[in-house]
Amino acid sequence: PPPLPVTSPAIVRATHAGYLQFIAPDELLSTAEAANLVARVECAPGDYILPSMPIASIWPSDAVTDELAQAIRGPFQLGSERTLVQDLLFAMRQLSDIAIRALSPAINDPTSAVEGIDAVGAMLLRLGRRRLGDSGIVDDDGALRLVMPTPGWDELVDLGLTEIRRY
Repeated sequence: PPPLPVTSPAIVRATHAGYLQFIAPDELLSTAEAANLVARVECAPGDYILPSMPIASIWPSDAVTDELAQAIRGPFQLGSERTLVQDLLFAMRQLSDIAIRALSPAINDPTSAVEGIDAVGAMLLRLGRRRLGDSGIVDDDGALRLVMPTPGWDELVDLGLTEIRRY
């Protein structure tokens, strides 16, 4: 993404706990545009959020009012469990876990383990064609408005294959 402002941001904090299931980027972008600010999301789908944890940094810091902070919190959907909607790491974790369980001495199912590894490989192949890492979203005038976290290649490969290899 383009560089963020160098001044200190205001921090918008969560008001309750739960797994971050979904972020509505269009809604967050609209709020940033309307208030003429830049927002960086400080958490990712799948993270467990506790009350008062930072969920967004906002520039300029003096633009943040209680009303604006509430509008920034609106696009963040928390729930009691992780979902596959935007949680790429959860999807990779599920595939990896299937292969790990299949390799356990109690199950000893190498065919299922290979199928799990194949699914991890197919997912990595599809993701390898995409630009990974944090992404910047600009408004119609080209001004940076929103930075969203996205897992990087190293994180995905490690999650998908390292534990399987250990077992």
